[in-house]
Amino acid sequence: MPASACHWACGRRCDYGRAVASIEEVVNGYPGIDASVATYSRDRIDDILNDADCVQDMDLTVRTFGYRLDELTAQATRVRDAVAGIDGVSNTVVDLPVMEPTLEVTVDLDKAQAFGVKPGDVRRAAATILSGIEVGNLFEDQKVFEVVVKGTPGTGQSVTDVGRLLVGRPDGLAPVTLGEVADVRIVPSPNVIRHEGASRSIDVGIDISGRANGDVAREVRAAIRAMAFPIEYHAEVVSGYDDERTNQQLFLLVVGGALIGMFLVLQSAFGSWRLAAMVMLALPAALAGGVLAAAIDGDPLTLGTMVGFLVVFGLAARNGVLFAQHCHQLEDADVSRSSESVVAHAARDRLGPTLTSAVATAGMLVPLLFFGGQAGHEVVHPMIVVVLGGLVTSTLVGLTVIPSLYRRFGSRSETSRERFDLYPHQLLVEVPSVDAGARELQSVES
Repeated sequence: MPASACHWACGRRCDYGRAVASIEEVVNGYPGIDASVATYSRDRIDDILNDADCVQDMDLTVRTFGYRLDELTAQATRVRDAVAGIDGVSNTVVDLPVMEPTLEVTVDLDKAQAFGVKPGDVRRAAATILSGIEVGNLFEDQKVFEVVVKGTPGTGQSVTDVGRLLVGRPDGLAPVTLGEVADVRIVPSPNVIRHEGASRSIDVGIDISGRANGDVAREVRAAIRAMAFPIEYHAEVVSGYDDERTNQQLFLLVVGGALIGMFLVLQSAFGSWRLAAMVMLALPAALAGGVLAAAIDGDPLTLGTMVGFLVVFGLAARNGVLFAQHCHQLEDADVSRSSESVVAHAARDRLGPTLTSAVATAGMLVPLLFFGGQAGHEVVHPMIVVVLGGLVTSTLVGLTVIPSLYRRFGSRSETSRERFDLYPHQLLVEVPSVDAGARELQSVES
């Protein structure tokens, strides 16, 4: 039960964590049932990150398409048998839909004709009594209410009761029972009918071991192509190695492009390729606090934690860029200053702004941390935990590691001082040229 619903139900705000734990205890108390408790937002995120239409936790999925459920089940079973013998396939599962008991009423045309009852009248009477039929609308207070005629709540409690329902006869004779003109029985029916496009589908999950996924996927495709399917039935590999490889390549491409872009930004800010490379290698240390905080909080690697890591990484890079820019300003103002003096001065100047920024960011996130356990905040809560933990280590990296690296690899004062000491008695003065109006540097003795 969400915290808001619990608040309205009992008149006070309940502990959301205790409510979820109690629900999980009740759900897990039923033997033979595999269940999980999740909010709508987390369930939708899981569906996006993981293909919910495919067989979960399996290496490869073959989807069989068709129309009639019985024939589709038979073709999916054929696919399972065809790929089960491939080298590297350790397990195969046909993901059949869950069946539920459903009342089915089938009109016996011969009996209906003998009683003078039309088949449509039989179906209409059964649907009206059992499911209800809309006969009109009621308008009140600018609202529309449907008027439905159906049987009493106690009608249709058993197959026998349904068979005793009366069906009127058009000739005015005594009505007949539904069981006299129709076959009333309980049949299994799928509770969910999965479609892709206009076709029904059933998945066949495949586990792979001992061989590369790509090799097994190619053999599975070859086995499917060799099979003969009835008209309007076919099968294809829809997930597994190829999709996983494509997602990995896309992820690596995006991450690689982001890292290259960040490296170029750092190089432009630092003015040194070596310093930019060293800072890129040191920035992951800023994530240590976020990793520790996520481990203490008990959250696995989720979408929220990944966003939190990106935020911490960006904050650490921002601190490094601001420190380098301040060092450059100090060096440009006085080229004779030593690198130790520049770094120490910049570190003192950046201490206050860096701590203020970290404290202000933490101050905005701490209130959300206490409300993050409520329903609907399952993504925000782990992100805030990671950012708060990463603020500590990213601040330490910005105040200690970045200055040390700048002193070792990025200081420009040493080069400027060597240039000044080489000609202590000369100054470079710009003098306008008389001939073409161009500007040239001339050495003037001091």
